[in-house]
Amino acid sequence: MAAPMKSKFRILEFYSGIGGMHYAAKESGCDFTVVGAADINTTANQVYTHNFPQTKLLQRCIESFSVKELESLDPNMILMSPPCQPFTRVGLQRDSEDPRTKSFFHILSLIPRLPCIQYILVENVKGFETSLTRNQLVDTLTKCSFTFQEFLLTPTQFGVPNSRLRYYMIAKQPPLQMNFTVQNHIMYELPEAHAEKLGEVSSAIMHQHGDVPRHTVEHTDDANIVDTESEDDGVPKRLKLSNDEDKMNDNEHITKVDEKHATTNDKHSTIVDDEHTPTKESQHDKSAIKLHEKYTHLCEPISKYLENESEHYFTDYLVKDKELKRAWVMDIVQKTSKLSCCFTKRYGHHIEGAGSQIQQSQIDMSTVFSQLKKPISPEDLPILHTLKLRYFTPREIANLLSFPQEFSFPKQTSTIQKYRVLGNSLNVLVVSKLIKLMTS
Repeated sequence: MAAPMKSKFRILEFYSGIGGMHYAAKESGCDFTVVGAADINTTANQVYTHNFPQTKLLQRCIESFSVKELESLDPNMILMSPPCQPFTRVGLQRDSEDPRTKSFFHILSLIPRLPCIQYILVENVKGFETSLTRNQLVDTLTKCSFTFQEFLLTPTQFGVPNSRLRYYMIAKQPPLQMNFTVQNHIMYELPEAHAEKLGEVSSAIMHQHGDVPRHTVEHTDDANIVDTESEDDGVPKRLKLSNDEDKMNDNEHITKVDEKHATTNDKHSTIVDDEHTPTKESQHDKSAIKLHEKYTHLCEPISKYLENESEHYFTDYLVKDKELKRAWVMDIVQKTSKLSCCFTKRYGHHIEGAGSQIQQSQIDMSTVFSQLKKPISPEDLPILHTLKLRYFTPREIANLLSFPQEFSFPKQTSTIQKYRVLGNSLNVLVVSKLIKLMTS
């Protein structure tokens, strides 16, 4: 009896989390098998196994893997999303000195001894691109003669109304070559030949939400981001949108609280990715090109990603009074909005910089906030209650991360655990585009 044919791409997932890379490979349409998935997080592994029970899951320290063991798995592609905490704005930014980078350096030490590896994809937070750890990655791939390309991309470029700016690298081992002209600098879009597909929404999301228009994204010359969280002029972040975006949404989007706070300053209309924006200014931060203004009009409204349930269903997700007292720092969106902030693992128990809250009522928000004091007092709470603010549900965040409808959680997973593992995950659609680009 003939042996079964091998898949063209045999994927080894490091830091496999809840399976975002696995779903991205499926979405890319390539012929693949995941030969092994490795992660040490128990909750994430439970979710992964729940969704991919047939995949070999290796719950152990990555430093324990040897060349011999990895060779026995016979992979030719590595997909990995190393720990981001050493490079995040809210972290200590210890970079290569952070103990959490040890596992990544171990992988880098193995790559020169694994000639079977022909493809590599790395995902991390913005800030990784200026790190010593990234330099070590580049040095390793260069010594192994890999061709590679770096990117900074966000889901809004692909039609998804969520800001999640991330660093990506795709790499190929000769004699394999990229099918586009590799640049010696970070790219902020897919190569032009592939750009016409940027606005496509994944088949998984289309399946869930019905037909979604396909768009062609305009080409941008640059895409640099600045940190906006340090600005605190007393206006909720989502109320500080540009005039252009207000006009784009025909005033259905949230309006500014007060004309005296209104601004068209660039620094108030850049992508907000609060947890993952580095404090150290780099060359990629200086121009402050407004990515969300470039792409937000191509995005579907947030309503397309929400669960269609009764108001009672969302009772447990209502923002509590003690959190409403911090309404001035919330990122509040409406169902008609075409942008939401990056959801982090702190979502659900931390207000500022952890993700957006959604307004369920039709009341004019600027009118409500014009009646509030600063700081907000207990007497102000009934006014805020009229907005019916709630958190996005885990399913809704999964939708914004482009996970397919088939993705689910084990019954024992708590809501806070769901938020944590989703916040540590990735956007499936963006990664699927890069896998497709890398393997074409």
